[in-house]
Amino acid sequence: MRARNGLAIFAVASVVLSCGPQWQTIRSEEGGFTVELPGSPEPFQNILASASGPLRFQGFRFTAGRWTPNWIAAYMVTFSDVIEDRGPESREQLLRAERDQIVEGWGGKATTEKASTLSGCPGLAVAIERPSKKNVEVHVCYARGRIYSLFAADAPERVTRFLGSFRVE
Repeated sequence: MRARNGLAIFAVASVVLSCGPQWQTIRSEEGGFTVELPGSPEPFQNILASASGPLRFQGFRFTAGRWTPNWIAAYMVTFSDVIEDRGPESREQLLRAERDQIVEGWGGKATTEKASTLSGCPGLAVAIERPSKKNVEVHVCYARGRIYSLFAADAPERVTRFLGSFRVE
């Protein structure tokens, strides 16, 4: 029975992916950005404890293959307001701290890192290798008093489309 269920899941996933994702442009008034995501993304928000007090972050996520523990593709964009901006050095520290939290949260290790610019915003591009799971490409950037984080695990051409569509308004 399990083998049959596994084959059914594989068949459904193959049909969904072979038809190609239905990309949607998402506009976040509160976040001040637009981005394209495949499928129908799910909005979310969370509050984390930080040394400066509660830190609220929110965004959108889309995961293909929710019916299996090993998802097929995942995308997420988050934003959070910077509590105190002390200039470029402070921003670099914020980006590195965000990177460290992300790598730890995904349970992997950073295999490559480079300076990047996303929608004209300075940031970092990081590849995260995860043991026996899909690797994740992450871009974190700073713009207008916010840290934006974009996560993608999918085929390279779709990851490129997602990252290239991000615009801070």
